[in-house]
Amino acid sequence: MSHDARWNRCSNTRPHHTLSPYKGTGTPASPAADQNGNILAVELTDASVADATAFPELLEQVPNPVKRITADGGYDRHEVYEAARKRGAKTVIPPRRDAVFSGEPVLDDRDAHLERIKEVGRRHGRLEAGQHHQSRAENTFYRYKKRFGGRLTARNQEAQRNEVLTACNILNKMTELGMPSSVALRG
Repeated sequence: MSHDARWNRCSNTRPHHTLSPYKGTGTPASPAADQNGNILAVELTDASVADATAFPELLEQVPNPVKRITADGGYDRHEVYEAARKRGAKTVIPPRRDAVFSGEPVLDDRDAHLERIKEVGRRHGRLEAGQHHQSRAENTFYRYKKRFGGRLTARNQEAQRNEVLTACNILNKMTELGMPSSVALRG
């Protein structure tokens, strides 16, 4: 089974105990979801860790082949493209506005996006690349936070990880049982 993975960061998932050793630092979760809204992997990190820094470890947790990775602009970093290339995945990540062509083989997808943006503009370039599919992943994380809240109740890191993994498994089971079908209405 191959996945079209989407990546995002739930940045306000943090403990709420006032005596927690993590108080003030937060414990962001970097989850990965497939095109059907199933959470494939999750990595808890310290609040000071950048989105892209947790990406290689997160990608290693996905056991199946990954065809395409769609992520937000926070993942426009060399280590993300390198990890995706090692897995043979195409990347759909919006380059930063000040991005320049690199010519490095690892950044071929990025350079192609830059070239297309230069030809048709940023908005049309993102639509053509399929960047709008990122909203599916964000919807998955919205469902997570709506069902389980944006805070963790466990105090230590291992218990927090177990709490997040349990919630992800429950959400995946709910997704498996049935998701509402949405149809775009064209007027």
